[in-house]
Amino acid sequence: MKVEKTQKTVATTFIVEETLYRCDDCDYNSKNRNDVLGHIANKHAVKETARINDVEFILVDTKEDIIKWAEAHEASDRRINFVGPGWYGIERVSDNEDDITYIEPAINYQSRWVGEIKERWESLYKLEALLK
Repeated sequence: MKVEKTQKTVATTFIVEETLYRCDDCDYNSKNRNDVLGHIANKHAVKETARINDVEFILVDTKEDIIKWAEAHEASDRRINFVGPGWYGIERVSDNEDDITYIEPAINYQSRWVGEIKERWESLYKLEALLK
């Protein structure tokens, strides 16, 4: 008996599964989830942005818009004080291992900053009296 060895070439096909993320509000899509989250936050959820004194402010209509912004900016541990449509300030605070994002109405910053100005003026008056 003769033994014959043969080689058979078998074509292999790889099935590659790809995930495509799509924006619910327009035709934007990407293979990268974070790209789509950023698109949704910047193009649909947030109407306008501003930065004042190292605080970022966003103009939104709904609490869901704030949540979309937070998801896109990796703010998983967040405290949202939503009172209605308008401007909201965003502050990130690091507390040992935790990073907390506070999102509150811009009017809160106004009253806080006015209080800080009053304290500075009082300190300035005391200093001027000391220097006389």
